Amino acid sequence: MDFSKSSSGKTSHCLAYLIIKYQLSSIIPTWWSQTPELIVSFEMGSYIVQSGVLAAPLQVLLEKFTAFAQKEIGLILDAEDEFEKLKRSVMAVEALVDNVKQYGHHDEAVQLWLRDLRSVLHDGEDLLDRIDLELMKHCSAATVEVSDLVFSQFKLGIPHEMAKIRHRLEEMVGEKDGVFRDRIVKLASRPNYSIGKQQTSSLVDDSHKAMRRTEDVGKEYFDLLVSRSLFQLSHVDHNNHLIYKMHDLIHELAEFVSDGVCFKMENNNSQPRLNFKHIRHSSLVCKDIQPETWKVFHKCGRLRTFTMLHQGAHQLNQIPAGFFLNLRYMRVLNLSCTSITELPDTIGTLKHLRHFNVSNTQIVSLPESITKLCGLETLKLNNCFKFLHLPQDMRNLSNLRNLELDIKRQIRSMPPQFGKLTSLQTLSAFIVAEEDGQRIDELKNLRCLRGSICITRLENVTNNAEAGAAELDQKPHLDKVELEWNEFKDGLAEQEVLAGLQPHNRIKELIITGYGGFMFPSWLSSPSFFKLQSIYLHKCCKCTILPFLGQLPLLSSLYIHDMPDLQNVDTNFTGSSSMCFPSLLTLKFHNLPKLQNWTGLTRGNMPKLSKLFIESCPILGFLPSLQCLYSLETLDISRCPQLESLPDGNLPESLKSLIITECDILKQRCNERNSPDWIKIMSVANIQIDYQVIQVQQHHAD
Repeated sequence: MDFSKSSSGKTSHCLAYLIIKYQLSSIIPTWWSQTPELIVSFEMGSYIVQSGVLAAPLQVLLEKFTAFAQKEIGLILDAEDEFEKLKRSVMAVEALVDNVKQYGHHDEAVQLWLRDLRSVLHDGEDLLDRIDLELMKHCSAATVEVSDLVFSQFKLGIPHEMAKIRHRLEEMVGEKDGVFRDRIVKLASRPNYSIGKQQTSSLVDDSHKAMRRTEDVGKEYFDLLVSRSLFQLSHVDHNNHLIYKMHDLIHELAEFVSDGVCFKMENNNSQPRLNFKHIRHSSLVCKDIQPETWKVFHKCGRLRTFTMLHQGAHQLNQIPAGFFLNLRYMRVLNLSCTSITELPDTIGTLKHLRHFNVSNTQIVSLPESITKLCGLETLKLNNCFKFLHLPQDMRNLSNLRNLELDIKRQIRSMPPQFGKLTSLQTLSAFIVAEEDGQRIDELKNLRCLRGSICITRLENVTNNAEAGAAELDQKPHLDKVELEWNEFKDGLAEQEVLAGLQPHNRIKELIITGYGGFMFPSWLSSPSFFKLQSIYLHKCCKCTILPFLGQLPLLSSLYIHDMPDLQNVDTNFTGSSSMCFPSLLTLKFHNLPKLQNWTGLTRGNMPKLSKLFIESCPILGFLPSLQCLYSLETLDISRCPQLESLPDGNLPESLKSLIITECDILKQRCNERNSPDWIKIMSVANIQIDYQVIQVQQHHAD
C-alpha cells in the first residue's frame, strides 16, 4: 500500500497516522489488537515481540471475567471461589509474559509455548462468549421459573469450565518457570523503529519555541511515527511529495502471527503435520470438492472462521448437513460466490456465529433454524437474485446489526414483528403491509438505523397518526430516506401520510416517489433541515405546485421528474428573496408534460448553480432570463419542441457548454450565423445541437 503527503502539509500527518493505526489493527488477529500500544519490530530476521503484546489479551481475558462477575454476580455465585483461583492464575501468566523481551526465531520450544498460551486464551474467550450468548437468549424469558432453570444449569457448568482453563494456565506457568526463565534477555530495539528519550525530549522542547512552525514539529513527529510503523519511505516524486509503502517484512509478520492458527486447503490436499486443535481460521480453494475434504474440517473443533475463496468456489452447490455439527465455535462463515441453492438445517447449531455471508449465490431462502442464532450480527445476501423471502422468525435475531439484502427487489413482504430487531443498523428497505406485525409502526423502535432506507408501499398507510408511529424523526443516524408509493388513492390521504413521515432533520438525501397528494407538507420547506443536500421528487402525479425549497442552506441537487399536472414554475418555487437556493449546484426538470412557463427567477437566486437541465417539457414556451445565474456552466435543453427562443438577454458569461436536442424551433434560431439567437451563443466554447458539434467563431470588437 502506498500513500503520499505534501512535505509541508499538516493534515496529511494526521491522515497518515490513522492509516498506520488502521493497518496495524487490521493485520493482527482480534485478540492481539485489543491494545493500541502493540508494537512489533524486527531484528536481523528474528521476531521480537515486545513487552505487552501477549500481556494484553491476558489482561482483556481477566477484565472480561471480572466484568462478567460484577454484572452477573447472582448467576456466578457458586463459582466465586473458582473465579478467584482463575484470576490468580491469569495474573501469574501475565506477570511472566511482562518480563519477556525477546523470543528467538529458531527457538521452537518458546514458539510452542506461545502457541499453547494463545490456544488457552481462545478457549477462555469461547467460554465467555457461550455464557454471553445463553444470557442473551434467555434474558427475555417469559417467566422467572424458566430464567432460574437456565441459570441453575449455568451454575453447574461454569466452575468446571473455568477450572479446566485454570489448570492449563497453571501447567504453563510451571513450564515457563522451569524451562524458559533463563532465556529471558533484555533487548534494545532497532533505533529506526523507536523514539529515543533524547529525540522525544528534543521534540517536546522544540514544540514550545515561540517561533517554531507547527507544521515543522508535526512533520518530525510524523517521520518518527512512520519509522516505527509498518511503513517506510519509498521515494520523493516530482511534486516533492513523499511516497511511503509498507515494509517488506510485513508478510513475514502476518505469517508469524497466524502460524499454527490458520489453515488453507487447496485442491483437497491438507497438511498432515498440522495440530488441528489449534486451528481457528481456515479457507478452502478447490474446483472439485471431495467428501473427504469436508471431513478434514471436522478435526478443527475450535474453528472460528471458514471462507470459500473465489478461485473455483463457484462450483460448490451443496454443503453437507454434517459439516456444521462439529464447528460449534464458528464466528465467521463466508460462502459467497458459490453455486449453493440451499443450506442444511444444521446451520442452526452454529451458536457463536456472528458474520454470515452468502452473497452472489443462487440461494432461494434460508432455513428457519438460522433464527436460533441469537448472536448473529451480520447477514449478507447481496446479489442473491433468486432469493424470495426471509425466515418468519427473524424477530429472534435480536443482536442482528447488518442485513444486507436488496429488500425492495428481492422479497415481497417483511417477516412479522420485524420491529423487535432493535439493534439493526443496516436495512435497505422496509415493505409496509396492512397486516398486524407488518405495519409501518414496526419501524418505531429501530432507532439504530443508519445510512439509507427506502420505505415502500406507503399506500398501505391510511392516516397521519399511523405514519407518525414510525417515528422517523427519532432516527438521527439515517443519511438518506426514500418514501415510495406504488398505488394512487384519493390524494388527501397521501397528504396526511407524508405530513406524518417527517424524518430527522439531519438527513442528507430525500427521495419521494409515487406521491399522490396535491401539495407537499410544510416540513419539506423548513430550513431546519440544515444538512439536506439532495432532493428527488419523482412521479408526484397530482402535484400542481412545487414546494418552496429555497431556504434549505445546503441543498445542492434538486431533481423534478415525471410530474404530469405541474403547469407553472414561479415565485412559489424560487421565492422572492435574493438569497434563495444559496448552495444549489444542479437543477433538473424532466418529463413535465403540462409545464408552460417558468418565471420568477431574480438576481441573487441560485448563485452557485452550475448545471441546468430542462428535458421533455413538450409545451414549454418560455424560459426566464438566466443572466443572474452567474455560475452556470452547463445548459442542456432537450425535447422541448415548443420553446420559441433562448432566454431574453445574454447568457451568463460563465456558460461553457450548451446542448440543444430535439427542439426544432430553437434549433433554427441558433445554428446559423444570421439566426436571431446566434449572437447569444457566440461566446460559448462548446455547443452541440442535435448531437452535432457547432463551430462558432468568436467575434471581437475592433
